[in-house]
Amino acid sequence: MARIALRSPYFFTRTAPASSASVKLEISIENVLRYTLVKSATASQTSTFEISELCRDYLTIDYDGTPTAGDTEIDIDLTITFYDGANATGSVIGSPITDSNNTGFDSYGYFSEGANYEPPYPLSSAASWLIAPKLGVNNDWEIFVPENKSGYLPYILNGNVAYQSYSGTDTSVTIGVGVTCTITRTPCSKYDPQRITFINKYGQFQDLWFLLKKTLTTETTKETYQGINLTSSGSSTTYDTTKPTKVVYNKEAKERIILNSGYYPEGYNAVFEQLLESEQIWIQSLNAVGTTQYLPLNVITSNFQKKTKLNDRLIDYTIEFEEAYDKINNIR
Repeated sequence: MARIALRSPYFFTRTAPASSASVKLEISIENVLRYTLVKSATASQTSTFEISELCRDYLTIDYDGTPTAGDTEIDIDLTITFYDGANATGSVIGSPITDSNNTGFDSYGYFSEGANYEPPYPLSSAASWLIAPKLGVNNDWEIFVPENKSGYLPYILNGNVAYQSYSGTDTSVTIGVGVTCTITRTPCSKYDPQRITFINKYGQFQDLWFLLKKTLTTETTKETYQGINLTSSGSSTTYDTTKPTKVVYNKEAKERIILNSGYYPEGYNAVFEQLLESEQIWIQSLNAVGTTQYLPLNVITSNFQKKTKLNDRLIDYTIEFEEAYDKINNIR
């Protein structure tokens, strides 16, 4: 049983027994056989399969503002069988080896963390919040939330991932035996704070509040063609001056959003870094009738210079996003 980071390679390796000529790996996802992989094997040598890219195709993450563990994971079962013939033919050698109840997340490891990264390493696996800890402190967590705003925090306890809610007045939440995350409340009197939710390094939903200025810019694109605008009648030919000769079509619009974070401590750099590394991001907004929506974004900012108290004194970031869809509805 393993927690598999599907955005990084995961190597499933077993040693081929004597007389092995080929090996077959069956990958079942959510109890449905999805892949059968066959290749040659050499007796007493290791046979290795890399499976994360294949499994990730079956992980679909939807966000509706109320996260649950089932939204961010898939169940993966692996069965490996060795044969004395080529291409998984002949007799089975020994018994099939099953590695069941693995869980795949849209998480990733860094090069320095080695192969087969398993979230939430290097944090405690018994009980841990699945967010970046304070700078240099593995077992101490803190988040920054505007006053009167509620939310959710992902955690792992006894190997199971779940989400802990907190109210608009809570100043801390605790799981297990004394594993606490401090909630520091930030006043916002001038600007309306903006909540961004993203899939973090551990493959879980995490909120990040931008506390200051928000700038919206609409960009449009179009295509044109040379139209025909001639009208002939008898010996007379003319054209209508109210009609264009350069006709516009495929006009599309997309909105860009620039958000200013406000001031955060140096230890929060990892959270902003994970935001830029994330492939799935949502913004909380209200539609025309006042209903809360969670709309997908892509982050445009690609350069992240980590600020420090020593170099910059006050630490704030400006991040640019764009809508991950065309503003003019073209879904057909």
